[in-house]
Amino acid sequence: MLYLSNMNTNKDSKRILAYGDSLTWGRIANQFERYDVDTRWTGVLQSELGDDYDVIEEGLRGRFLAGENPFVPNRDGLAQFGPILASHFPLDLVIIMLGTNDTNSKANKSTDEIARGLYNYFQEINKWVTEFQVSKPRILVISPPLIDDTRLKENSMFEGATSKSQNFAQEFEKVANDQGVFYFDSSVYAPQDGEDGVHISGESQQSLGKNLAPFVREILV
Repeated sequence: MLYLSNMNTNKDSKRILAYGDSLTWGRIANQFERYDVDTRWTGVLQSELGDDYDVIEEGLRGRFLAGENPFVPNRDGLAQFGPILASHFPLDLVIIMLGTNDTNSKANKSTDEIARGLYNYFQEINKWVTEFQVSKPRILVISPPLIDDTRLKENSMFEGATSKSQNFAQEFEKVANDQGVFYFDSSVYAPQDGEDGVHISGESQQSLGKNLAPFVREILV
């Protein structure tokens, strides 16, 4: 039996790690299934960039930016980040799009506290590139799409999260500017149009990937 790999075998391709949660995994609203690779923003980004780039998708449903998710175990994004990062070295760009799950009702975090969790990721990158003696990748922080609590299911874990998500862009950009890393506001190109108020539609997934592509090209010139 012949197995076909989707691995990019272009040895000169620029390698991009996309680290996120169910929005990166591509969850379809109100379902436990995911959009196909031609719809997910990571797949669209790969298609738009072409074979000179290698987009590595690392999305996990329920992943927290920092700490454990009170609703789902084994979702501490920071604890998982270092080994995942190093397993894909060398890298030219690391994209981090997390924070949505940290707004849930049991997390008790302000948007400012969520955004400041990114500082630990920058430290982890510095630590692991030093240990492996590889070049430090560029870093792109993406603030997640908004949450619309008028569409949430009854007793949703995201009840009351809309106001926090409305400050994503301001707080995430502040951290990115402070650290001199790149920043992108996903809500500009991926409006909250999912049926559950948390996960965006296929159209928004595609829009995010298409509009992110020229920005990534510019970063990696």
